[in-house]
Amino acid sequence: MKRTITTLLILTFILSGCGNKSATNNVDIPKPSLAVQAQDKCFSNDGQKYRTSVKFEINADNKISGTVVSDEYEETPIEKASFTGTKIGNTFKVQFIGKPPVVGASSEWTDKVWTLQKINGVETLVIIFNAKNYDTNIWSNTSYEFVPCN
Repeated sequence: MKRTITTLLILTFILSGCGNKSATNNVDIPKPSLAVQAQDKCFSNDGQKYRTSVKFEINADNKISGTVVSDEYEETPIEKASFTGTKIGNTFKVQFIGKPPVVGASSEWTDKVWTLQKINGVETLVIIFNAKNYDTNIWSNTSYEFVPCN
């Protein structure tokens, strides 16, 4: 019985936080951190008429937020849109806040997931657009590859 009470007192002492001090100099001993740092990503695609960049942050809870910037090579106006989403494995389900920027005269954004893939050893963001084939004039899902920003 005496041993049980002593054990309970020691456990209570440790669990109450009093056990976080060094026995020799009464200094706080840091507890290990479970926090994961956010990851910043940036990818770009130089299309025929537009340069598009996608920048985003992946938080510890796999939520993402970022911006897409699109600019026409010969023009000065830049289109920009923010987005949020969720990361699942190597895919991202994204929702734009407002209207997404133009990426080409014959390319339209879709609600399909974005994917991170290794292509020729390089981490690449693949986004599926509804795009018009200039040879056949038929619209279809087309994968655009965005490479890491310089």
